[in-house]
Parts: sequence; C-alpha cells; structure tokens
Amino acid sequence: MTTSTRIESIDYTTAMNVSSTWDQVKLKDKDYVDRLGELIFERLFQLNPPAAAIFDMEGVENIKEHLSFKTHAPVIVDMVDCVVQFLGPNLDSLEDFLKDLGQRHISYGAKPEDLSSMGRATIFAVETILGADFTTEDADNWTRVFKYMTSVMAEGMRL
Repeated sequence: MTTSTRIESIDYTTAMNVSSTWDQVKLKDKDYVDRLGELIFERLFQLNPPAAAIFDMEGVENIKEHLSFKTHAPVIVDMVDCVVQFLGPNLDSLEDFLKDLGQRHISYGAKPEDLSSMGRATIFAVETILGADFTTEDADNWTRVFKYMTSVMAEGMRL
C-alpha cells in the first residue's frame, strides 16, 4: 500500500467521525482509560491468546488488577488518543509516529500479524462503551483508521 493510497483512505469525514466517537467515549465514562484498557486486553487475548505473553499476562484471570495492566492500559489508550489527535489533512507526522511505534514494538516481541488483533480489540472496546451510539459508519471509519495504522506500523517493523 502506498502512502497516497493510505492518505486517501483517511479522508476528512473519516477523521472527523473517529475524533467525534473518541470524544464521546471520553465523555460517556469518566474512568474510560481503565474501562477501555480492560475491554481491549480481554478482547485482544480472546482474538490472539499469544499476545498475553507480550504483556506478561499469560494465565492472568483478573487482568485489571495485574501490574502489567496498570502499566500498559494507560499507554495503549494514550497511543490511540495520539493517533486520533494526529488525524488530519497531513498524515506525514502520524506516519513518522506510527513507523517509530512499529519499530519499538519489535523489542516487545510483537509481530506485524499481532497489530490487526489490537485494532479489532480497540474497536470492540469503543463499540462496547458507546453501545447503540456506535453506528455501522463509525465501525467502518475506525476500521479504516486501524488498517492504516497497522499497515504503517508494520512498515516500521520491517525497517
């Protein structure tokens, strides 16, 4: 996928929709960081059980109480927040950020194929928090953004 193809997939409408739904999540749940983190990790480990090892949470039943959760949940939510803030007409800064993020994830033991399950887990978490307020259009836009993110992060992992 070329940069121009990726940029075309994140148009103004997509960026505004994702930004708006992200703001709704923040407003809907005052503890959104913990709630999102918990939903993301639970879903991630269902979709990709080996990912638990990346986060040192293999066999953990109550992930919310685990030290690794308390460390990683805010970081993951902050990463999504950064990406949402970077969405706009010029994605060059976002691409640099994502390539660097992908490169750093190699040292954590992540592989390019792990990235899509994180995206699906995050979308699941946003949808769960928003409930009926999360539309099919919202899901399509979030999917578009995460496909973009994972493709750029995967490029960074191959550098």
